[in-house]
Amino acid sequence: MIQSTLSKVAGYGGQLGWLRNRGDLVGWGKEWGAPYVAANYNPNREADTQLRDKLLLEMMEDEEFVPDLIKVVRLTASHSPGKVTCIQPFFKIGVSKVDFIWDQIHTLIHEFMHFLTHQNFHDAAKTIGYRQVLDEGVTELIATVYFKLLVDHARADDRVARALLGGRPFAEPPAGLFSPGYGKAGIDAFTLAKITSLRNVQAAYFLGVMPAIGLR
Repeated sequence: MIQSTLSKVAGYGGQLGWLRNRGDLVGWGKEWGAPYVAANYNPNREADTQLRDKLLLEMMEDEEFVPDLIKVVRLTASHSPGKVTCIQPFFKIGVSKVDFIWDQIHTLIHEFMHFLTHQNFHDAAKTIGYRQVLDEGVTELIATVYFKLLVDHARADDRVARALLGGRPFAEPPAGLFSPGYGKAGIDAFTLAKITSLRNVQAAYFLGVMPAIGLR
């Protein structure tokens, strides 16, 4: 089922989950100064993750901050495993409609990959400190692989292009959509695929064969 992100309740769990997700994205991101590295944060240390959550919970007690937090939660694409995929319903300011549609297509593929993730893969992600590498990085990597295949198909078949782009002829997607997102998580996922092979990563992701990527 696909719904608008505005249908999300954005309650306590959704707020904390969003902060954890974006906290990891920013925390390891060099473009933001990698604050996790600067703070010597180690997600394998329980004391570190407890302190991280304590800080996030303090943010959620800020009455001025929470309304804005709820807004961004309700504007962020997400997937509830096996249930609902939520996609942002608004066009982005300063972005062409074609670029926006390509971005939405990439997002839909990413969220659908979550739907196909094997439970063994979900469980393995909980055992590693930087779980976003598996949860989001690998998902983004695989989504990008299939996005490229879809673009190639649309490039070769005008009927497919027009079906995807709302009756418009083929136009190239933004270049950034051909590289995995999610910052360091995406980069580490790409490294994992280089070491173990994309085929092994897919075996773990879709079939739950975790030894294929060195996990149980």
